[in-house]
Amino acid sequence: MAKPFPDPNNLFKWFIEHEEVDSQTAKPTGERVTSYFRYEADFERGINRYVSSLISYGIYDDSGEINE
Repeated sequence: MAKPFPDPNNLFKWFIEHEEVDSQTAKPTGERVTSYFRYEADFERGINRYVSSLISYGIYDDSGEINE
């Protein structure tokens, strides 16, 4: 499940939760990271970047609900 959304102004609507990958070994470190995105284009690039370590993703609607 995604972490609570940190932005009370709802500027950042998309999130991707992924497992951190070691840059030298390309192996998962076991650390989970949630990245938040303000723009859909950035979110789409994030999906492509984190596809191999993806845990969850979705969008927060205007009521603050998570849609995965």
